[in-house]
This record gives sequence, C-alpha cells and structure tokens, in this order.
Amino acid sequence: MIFLYAGQGGQHVGMAAELYAQEPVFRRRLDEVAELAASPLGADLRHVLFAEGDDAAAASARLADIAVAQPAVFAVQYALTGLLGSWGLTPDAVTGHSLGAYAAACAAGILTLPDAVRLVAERGRLLGSVPAGAMAAVRLPYADVAGLLPPGLSVGAVNGPEQCTVSGPADGVRRFVEEQNRRGVKTQLLRISTAGHSPLTEPILPAYADFLRELPLHKPEIPFLSDTTGDWSEPSAVTSVSYWTEHLRRPVRFDAVLSRLFGAPESMLVDLGPGRALSSLARQHPGRNADQPIVALTPHPTEEAADAATLLTGVGQVWAAGGRIDLRALHDDERRRRVPLPTYPFERTRLLAGEDDGTGTHPAPTPAPPRRAEDAHAPRPTVLEAVLDAFGGALGLPDVEPEDNFFDLGGDSLIATKVAAWARARFAATVSVADIIRSGDAGRLARLIEERVAAGAEEEEARP
Repeated sequence: MIFLYAGQGGQHVGMAAELYAQEPVFRRRLDEVAELAASPLGADLRHVLFAEGDDAAAASARLADIAVAQPAVFAVQYALTGLLGSWGLTPDAVTGHSLGAYAAACAAGILTLPDAVRLVAERGRLLGSVPAGAMAAVRLPYADVAGLLPPGLSVGAVNGPEQCTVSGPADGVRRFVEEQNRRGVKTQLLRISTAGHSPLTEPILPAYADFLRELPLHKPEIPFLSDTTGDWSEPSAVTSVSYWTEHLRRPVRFDAVLSRLFGAPESMLVDLGPGRALSSLARQHPGRNADQPIVALTPHPTEEAADAATLLTGVGQVWAAGGRIDLRALHDDERRRRVPLPTYPFERTRLLAGEDDGTGTHPAPTPAPPRRAEDAHAPRPTVLEAVLDAFGGALGLPDVEPEDNFFDLGGDSLIATKVAAWARARFAATVSVADIIRSGDAGRLARLIEERVAAGAEEEEARP
C-alpha cells in the first residue's frame, strides 16, 4: 500500500472540517500541527481552515497566501495519516508531489513532526518572498511544451505522458495560457500564487539550505519514492541538504513516479489528497494495470461530497482490495443501539437448486430481478447518450455507464473544462466546470442539462 501526498492547489476553507469535528484522532493530530505552526506563522491554522460565516472570506484570502496554504495542507495530510494509522492502515511506502513530499518524509520518519512543521513553514515563507509567479497545467508531452516556452518560463512538473505544468512569472504564465487556449491546447491556471520549481526560486535556495542544515534528517523507515528523480531513494540521498534544496528547484517527475509504481502491479495506491489530483493522474496514466487499486480518500474542493463519507468509502475500497483494517478501532467511538425485531419467524423458503418444495415437483429457480428498473435494452435518452459519448471521448474510454464516477474514471479539472465547453456548444445551455464536478457522473449531468435546456425554453416562450 503506497500513500500518495498531493501538493498545494486543493486547499480550501472547510477542508476536512467534518473529520476535525467527528474524529478525535484526526483532531488531536491537526491540533499538534496548528500549535507548532502558530509561532512561525503568527496565526492559528484552525481559525483559517475552519472559519465560518463572515470570517470565511477573509480566511479564504489568507489560505491563498502560500505561506499559510503550505502548512495548512501539511496539517491535514499529517492528521489523516494518523487517523488511518489508528485504524491499522499504515503505508508500505510513500511518495509525494512537490509540497506533498514533506508529509511523505514525515510519514517515513525522515523528519520529526516539529522539524517538518518548521521546514514547511519556512518553505512557504521563502516561496512567498519571490516575485509574483504562477503555474499552469498543459495537456501536451514534455518535448512539445519545452518547444513552446518563451524565455522566463520553464516546465515545473511532468505529471503524465501528455500532462505538464508550466511555471514562471505570473504575467508570462497568463500570456502563455491565453496563447495556448487560442491554439486549441487545453491549458489552465492552477490555484497557486508562486512559480515553484522554476528559476524564480533560485535566489532563495541558499537561505533554504542554511535552514536545512539546522535540522536532523533521518534514514527513512519505509521506502521513499522521490518525485525529483522518479525513483526509489537511497537513504543517503534523502538525508542530505542538497536533495531537499534541489527538490525546491528541479521539476517534479510524477510521470516517472507513476511508471515506477505501475511496474509493481501488486501495489495499491492511496491518495491522501487534499483533493483527487494524484489519483486522477494515476488513473489516466497509460502504464496503469486496470486491476491495480487506486483509492482517493478526500473529495475534490468543489465536489458535493462529505469528508467522512468520502474517507469511509475509500477505506472500504482499501479493505475490499485486501488492505488490513482494525475494524474494532474503526468503530471504537460509535454508539450501538439495540433494534427490536418482529416476534414471529419470517417465512422460510428453501432455495437449494433441485430440492422438492413439498409438492412433489422440482420447481425451476425464479430469475433474479434486473439490476435496474428500466429495461437494459431500452434506448438511452438523447441527452444522456450524448453525454456518455462526450465522457468517453474526453477520458479516452470505450464504454462509460451513467453511474460511473467522473473522478474514478480518471477525470480532472482540465477534462471537466473540456466537457463543459462541449456541453455549452452542443446544447446551448449554461454548463460550468463546477457543474461537471458536482454532478459527479454522466447520468446526473444529463439530467442537469435537460433541466437547463427546459428552463431556457420556458424563458424563451415567456418573452413577448
């Protein structure tokens, strides 16, 4: 079982609030990080993460600051790792994407918690001091992206055979996004306000190295898969100051990470988030074995899904795939109630094939009712059929069912952008990226489109 830790981008106000309220282990672990981070940040992470009402807007603005966002993401990842551990789910190996490598290093024992919090806070502070930067996701192979880059921009991450991230000064990245979209290349700005893994970070590298020299780095207790090299790390490598200094500058090679993981088809990939970015990348990777389990434990920021429901669904998937779970610990804080049953015995009907039912005959078994209420051979509605075709085309899948989850199929925000643009053009209806994500599957999206089309027709009829 391999734990995957995402980088910045999925953070939002209310992130993991339900787990914080309901799970004592999660709450204690997050409190630990918040108390350790309070001094370097000059703020309580809990007031930012769990702000409500009139305070939510100000908290959202604070969470957009990389100096706050990075410790906040680490806090949730650390707390979730602890909660899973209390249920008996511990990783056999770990890896991370950019910032996520620090949660992975903490889980592997390379960094103690106090040192990890100090380092993540300093990393965020230093990155916040560089000139305004930005990052954008591009659906092109590395060689093609490298040939398109103007001076000042660089490839910050290679996430798949045709998925790269461009990094650099904010104005240059925005112009690049506009230009590529005009050319028909799907390119999207990411929710990060600095140019990580780019030349803009080079002035802060000496200060970061000096800070690292103050911290003890320990040999990993479990295998650590490097997102800098794309390979399993030697203990001497990840305990060096130079490794973590270069990690801040060099591009992320998550494509190579996934290729290495898919070379061991018996491994299970568990995405601790925040969000579903890494599990989506894994599902889209051409090297994936279709039978290899990939599990996401946290919802997408705009997905209408509860934290606890998403986590427990994921834990159930881990168990179904062979993961060992301490069920007693999982249900330890739950209260059980006795439920009264009827005082008469239920009618018994023997169902053994070929057995005499008392009439001297051997009745044929009754066919099971169909799984769906509608006839399996009935034609699908026009809108649904079109949406299924669009999902299949965008995701590169030959067969998509109405209930198949968009993210479980390998969807992400870039693919959602493509589907939303198609829906607006195909049906002349208002459909946003958030609508794609919140719908969750083709069936619900088709119903939403039908409602929007019908509402538009009614408005048209009402006009004089």
